[in-house]
Amino acid sequence: MNRHCLNLFSACLTGLFLLPLAALTALSCAAPASAQVAITGGVQQIYDDNIFLENDRRRPAPFVSGDTLEQDLQDGTLSTLYSEENDGDPNDDMITNVYLDFATNVERIKNVAETNVTGRVGGLFFADQGDQDRLTLDGAIDMTASEHVVPKPLFMTLNGTLTSESNNITVAEGTAASTRETVTGAGSFGYRDEIFAKTTYELAYTGAYHHDIGDLRFDDPVGGEELEDEGADYHSHTGSTSLDYEVTEKWKVGVAGDYGVQYYIDSGATNIDGTPVETGELDRTNATVVGQTEYKASERFSMRGSAGVGFENLMDTPEPIETTVIDENGQEVTVVSAAEDSNSSFIFSADATYIPAAGSTATIGALQTLTSDYNGNPIITRTAFLNSTLAFTDRLLFIAAGSFTQYSGGDSLTDATDQLQLSGSFSFSVTQNTALVLGYNFVKQNADETSIEDQLRFTLDDYTGHRVFLGITSGFVGLPL
Repeated sequence: MNRHCLNLFSACLTGLFLLPLAALTALSCAAPASAQVAITGGVQQIYDDNIFLENDRRRPAPFVSGDTLEQDLQDGTLSTLYSEENDGDPNDDMITNVYLDFATNVERIKNVAETNVTGRVGGLFFADQGDQDRLTLDGAIDMTASEHVVPKPLFMTLNGTLTSESNNITVAEGTAASTRETVTGAGSFGYRDEIFAKTTYELAYTGAYHHDIGDLRFDDPVGGEELEDEGADYHSHTGSTSLDYEVTEKWKVGVAGDYGVQYYIDSGATNIDGTPVETGELDRTNATVVGQTEYKASERFSMRGSAGVGFENLMDTPEPIETTVIDENGQEVTVVSAAEDSNSSFIFSADATYIPAAGSTATIGALQTLTSDYNGNPIITRTAFLNSTLAFTDRLLFIAAGSFTQYSGGDSLTDATDQLQLSGSFSFSVTQNTALVLGYNFVKQNADETSIEDQLRFTLDDYTGHRVFLGITSGFVGLPL
């Protein structure tokens, strides 16, 4: 059984837990049925002028020079061999996205847990690049134990998500040919109560598991499995605490902190010499300490913010690696990687939301975090964003969004890669249950100042992409469980 079959099998098994099929299994309880399922079907036609995010230059430009190079060339396994995915020539395509959404809450087990389930099953079909056709699965199940099971002030939650959106910061979110499938499950148990007047304290433990499935293409990629980019699997265990004080009915302040460990089961990361990073080399501890505030001036305007410090420490100090590479100009360059075993950075988040009228809203914000990319490499990101919805009439909506992101390896944004994303769309309700959507997306990434070492670690590049889409959605509420 090839890797794609295994991926499809793994995703389907996960979907049985995360999507409404899991909730339906729980409906053997004797309580009367009262919940309903909201179902929406949709078809989108998308034109994308750069489905592989290329820029007229071969990618990746540098590769390891040594005795293994000639053998790799003879074996035909080197990822720098020419293919349409890395020849540098942008490929455009017409893509059809067909999907079915559903959402419900599970009333039959409300005495045990409040449960909400959402899901999407879809497919992406490429007019020219048929080997990119794939299944997409998205879903979430959120369960909060009732007081009959976990009495206050204790609480317990379980949740799982299955997503086909890319979680690689170096890839434009939603780009069809770069979409990854990932699954995350988490459970929390803790104490939350008002310990003094207007003062709430929380202490909790959260355990989580993250699995990277990869893409769910129906066929193997041209060039074989060697061209596939594997992601990381890990589990984490985190203790957190917070103290919040209600200064007024409109204003809250507080402090929060957490400390946890992250153990890697599998890794898609590689060293700069091309050798795989052992899973133990990625194991780390994480911690944050932040102050936070929330202010709700009125029903139409509110603000939130937090600021503090994030820490990250690898459990094993990585050894320096010296590697000779060939850059895009054909010159040999020696790169020495002496990765730090610990990072720390200022972290923050802030946003403000304004609702000028019913159906219209605008949110502006910014955040900076220490995190990891999809294959376990530590990165720092800083993003500013603006999202807005404008209701012209009850039937016509305009939705606009924009974000500017900087990211880099380690704990510094010096010579960071910049990425700009813009989108806009009109949604017109033909009937109460049917809508037409017309939209445009733009992405531009500038990695010209990125070092060779970062290129080797992240296979970064600069590129520009345009996407136009037209879709129709139709749905109804009322299918009883």
